[in-house]
Amino acid sequence: MAFMVIIILFIIIFSLFAFFVLPIWLWMHYRNQRYQRTHINKQDMYNIEELTEQAQRINQRISVIEAILDEDQPGWRERL
Repeated sequence: MAFMVIIILFIIIFSLFAFFVLPIWLWMHYRNQRYQRTHINKQDMYNIEELTEQAQRINQRISVIEAILDEDQPGWRERL
């Protein structure tokens, strides 16, 4: 008898969880996931700015190297 009461209580508790708590939990979880995917946080923005600055510095260095090679070794581009 006590075993049947425990099983019935378990079924009631599980049903309440499955029909009320679980859908809300899943909805909030996936809403949060979608929000995180569509928004850039501060760390990502900092990384993007840092990479942009590094790319600009590399581009300037390449331009200087190409100018030096154009002056010292005319026609070096054709040999590549």
